[in-house]
Amino acid sequence: MRQTAALAIGLSFALAQQAAAQAPQPQAPTTVQLPTFRSFTINTSVSVPDRGAAYLGGVSRGGDSSTSRGLGPLRSRATSSGRSTSSVSVHATIIDHAEIDRALLAEAAAKRRATAPDRATTEADWLTAHVRRESERDARATAARRK
Repeated sequence: MRQTAALAIGLSFALAQQAAAQAPQPQAPTTVQLPTFRSFTINTSVSVPDRGAAYLGGVSRGGDSSTSRGLGPLRSRATSSGRSTSSVSVHATIIDHAEIDRALLAEAAAKRRATAPDRATTEADWLTAHVRRESERDARATAARRK
């Protein structure tokens, strides 16, 4: 019986040591500072030229605080302050896709003219011009017959 009791005490002591070794160790305190968000709105209309900018306005916030505790030489004082600013501006860039297309097509046409036109290009240009005229003429004739 004595051996059984001693064995049981030895097992429980070993299990307690093992549990203590596996238990997470206390960690140093950690400070987590979460961001704060504030918003404001502005409703207005402005005229801004192409590639221009306009400053619409802003908000500045500030605060100070001071705390004193105790009297005389045992007095302690704590102060804190906070500042924040927000602003709104607009930047405008006008993108005219039609103008970009015209510029690119004019550049491509200038490059084509710079190279000597081959026979196929000349024939294609002639066919394009004449087929368009004939299709317009046929459309007018069909419209006239319907009247």
